[in-house]
Amino acid sequence: MDRRRALLLALLALLGALAACHRGVRYQRPEDFRPLPRVAPGWRQRGIASWYGRPFHGRPTASGEIYDMDRLSCAHKTLPLGTVVEVTNLANGRRLRLRVNDRGPYVHGRILDCSRAAARRLGFLEQGTAPVEIRVVRPGSGVRVAAARTTGYALQVGAFADPARARALARRLAADGHEGRIEAAVVGGRRLLRVRTGRYPSKAAAARAAATLYAEGYDVYLAPLR
Repeated sequence: MDRRRALLLALLALLGALAACHRGVRYQRPEDFRPLPRVAPGWRQRGIASWYGRPFHGRPTASGEIYDMDRLSCAHKTLPLGTVVEVTNLANGRRLRLRVNDRGPYVHGRILDCSRAAARRLGFLEQGTAPVEIRVVRPGSGVRVAAARTTGYALQVGAFADPARARALARRLAADGHEGRIEAAVVGGRRLLRVRTGRYPSKAAAARAAATLYAEGYDVYLAPLR
């Protein structure tokens, strides 16, 4: 029974992928994602996982880390950044623990984007997608702090190559009553526009302000000022 059920789930995933190709894939915007303010261990979700690779390799993730497709990681639309999840491939029973360090997938109807290394370990690298179950093992804080000698902190809520997206997020901050500024930077040889707010003398003060922004639906990165 379990084998037949697994085969059925795999077939449904394949049919879904073929149907998407036939109709045209629908995409979601990052602005549509609203991170969960909190999540308990044991939280579960089922759906379709995919993987992302070369076009994003070496680029910053939503957490501020540089994406490495050959290391184990994953992207989720709403789980707090830093959350550790156990991912089970329902088609073959393989399991793997991954840490959420990015946002996505942007394709409508999918719940998880894995690194290439994770997709290989879970056994769906060639297929491209697989039916999975996600179980939260350890909730993340949603805030990543870079270890560095600093003169203070700013709150970074996004980094974009597209100026229009950076301006849109800065306007959203202003509409919510926060200062929003755009700062240009070069990361990994790529020019990015960082959207930031506030200047705080200590990590504790910045973390308190970050908690407020996070509760309002922003992904927040405590950016050290040098």
